[in-house]
Amino acid sequence: MVPYDDAPKTYFTFTPEADKNKFIRPAISRAFQQYQDAKLESLTKGGHMAKIVSDGLMVKISQKGEEKIYDLGKLFNDNPNRVISIVGTINEDGSPNTAPMSLFYAKDEQTIVAGMVKTSQTVANIRRDGRLIIEVLYEGDIGFGIIGKGEIVKESLDCSNVTLAVKIVVSGVKRDTSPAQIITSGPQCTPRSEKAVEYEKAVISELRQL
Repeated sequence: MVPYDDAPKTYFTFTPEADKNKFIRPAISRAFQQYQDAKLESLTKGGHMAKIVSDGLMVKISQKGEEKIYDLGKLFNDNPNRVISIVGTINEDGSPNTAPMSLFYAKDEQTIVAGMVKTSQTVANIRRDGRLIIEVLYEGDIGFGIIGKGEIVKESLDCSNVTLAVKIVVSGVKRDTSPAQIITSGPQCTPRSEKAVEYEKAVISELRQL
């Protein structure tokens, strides 16, 4: 009697050599597939992998009898222009468009105001079809996709005529952490110049007043 690896306790009795391949290999294949399926199911029961967990920026995750709170609005506001996130929109032909962005200010749990370059493809897509997602990756195992709809609320900021303001109404937040990996940091950046520092401060300040 031979156990197969660490799969559930399945045993196989070897028949004469001529019949071994005919019976043993299919049985091993089925047992291993069942083991893999059970393992994947156990990994995904912890609330990982693209599950909608909130309808706003205050996210509460219950796992193993403990509740953890992720305040994504506070994350944006406490780290102005440092939470680099991927904004996804839909091109006119239906293909996806993504772009890294970081000029976000959370007005409340349902509303984000973002500064965007008015000539960007992201802005063109928002004008036509407001649906978007903001994928946030940050230290502390933060991996969330903020789903919402955007609209232009100011065509040109006072501090920059190439930047406009988009109001994003949040409809849901999905959890995108992995059952196998812990997120220890997100993308990081350093301003290229003092002028860049002044620009981001001015944009964030104006977004706060909208």
